Amino acid sequence: MILSEQYKALSKPNFSIMLELLFSPSSFNEIYLHLGHTKESEDQLKYSIRYATFSFMEPYEVLEVPVEQSIAEKIEEILCGSKISIIPQRYSMGLDGHSYILKVNRGFNKIEIRWWCEPDEEWAPLGELVELIFSQLPKKVRDY
Repeated sequence: MILSEQYKALSKPNFSIMLELLFSPSSFNEIYLHLGHTKESEDQLKYSIRYATFSFMEPYEVLEVPVEQSIAEKIEEILCGSKISIIPQRYSMGLDGHSYILKVNRGFNKIEIRWWCEPDEEWAPLGELVELIFSQLPKKVRDY
């Protein structure tokens, strides 16, 4: 569950959030991130990912990594151009493995999608989205 404490920890003035992602591996740790941008000038945005790893045993630290404009545009393309079914045909659940929660807000519109392990074929663009996002994170976080 995306907790308000985690949301507040990643909040930053003038940082417009494009999406939120919570990655929960089979351990008791979680990676929570915001992908967003700040306005550098009237016609230029600076994209970045603000993230933290949360565990029951360790304090968290909020870190920020820049995101190249081309990657941000590709992410926007996936978010705006992908066609996915509301409910995948395959029923999936399990005990081990990892899960994701993706939240996207645009004005008064909001969607939250949760999946376990790899997304079903109907949700393949979500897997591509996660790969793009994680490609921007440091290797130690990607290997989490």
